Amino acid sequence: MRAFKQGGSVRVTADERDIDAFKGRWPASGLGGLRSVSAIFEHNGDLVDLYTNGRSGAGRFDGGALDALLGNMQEYGNRKLRRPNPCSRANPSEGKYIVVNATRKRVTGSYSTLEEAFEGMNDARDDYHGSSHAFHILGPASNKTVAVIDGEGDVRMNPTPKRASLRTRQGTRVRFVPSPASAAMYGQHPHIGEEGTVRPVAGPRGRPMLSLRGPGGGLLYVDWDHSAFQGVSPLDLVVIR
Repeated sequence: MRAFKQGGSVRVTADERDIDAFKGRWPASGLGGLRSVSAIFEHNGDLVDLYTNGRSGAGRFDGGALDALLGNMQEYGNRKLRRPNPCSRANPSEGKYIVVNATRKRVTGSYSTLEEAFEGMNDARDDYHGSSHAFHILGPASNKTVAVIDGEGDVRMNPTPKRASLRTRQGTRVRFVPSPASAAMYGQHPHIGEEGTVRPVAGPRGRPMLSLRGPGGGLLYVDWDHSAFQGVSPLDLVVIR
C-alpha cells in the first residue's frame, strides 16, 4: 500500500498484491477481479472518494469485504503518516470484532466480544440520530461479516443462528435480535444484540414458569445482562449456547 497527504486529506492506494494478501485471509471475500483500490479519507475519517479498478465507486465489489479492506487502508494511512485515527475507539487489529458503517465506508470501532460490538453499533447508530445508515460487524481473524443491521434496522446474523422457542430450557444463553416491526411492539426492550439467560418467573400458585403462550409467539422470560428482567417473543431471540 501507499499513502499520500492531499491537503487536509489522505489518499491511500492498494495494488493487486495488497488485495491478494487481504483475500488470502478472507477466501470468500467476493473480491475476485479487484486489482486496485484508491481511497481518500478526510481528517475526520470520512471516505470522500473511492475508485476500484480505476472506476469511481465500489461497483460490484460493494459489501463487507470491501469495507474491511478500506478499514485496513485507512489504518495504514494513519499509521504511515502518523495521524491519530478519528474513526475508531481502538485499533481494529487489536480487537476481535470490527464495526463498520457500511453506508459511509468507515470503521467506527473494534471490540473484544460480539455483545460489545453490538453495543458499539447501537452507539454509532445513535450518533446518526436514527438515520438509514447500514452497519456491519466483522468477526475475528477472517474479518468475515457476522452481523448486518440494514438502514431499516433489521438485523441479520451470519451464519443463520438457531432461533429460541417456548421450549428453550432454563439457563440457555440468548441474544435479542428483533425485526424493526417487532421492536416497535415493545414499550421498552433490551438493546439490540444484548445477551441474557433464560430464567423462570413465579407463575400461578407460585409455580415457576419459563414461558407464556400467546399472540406473537408468546413470551420467553430472560434475565438480561444489562437491562431489566423481561419476557420477550422467542421469535426475537437467537440461541448462543
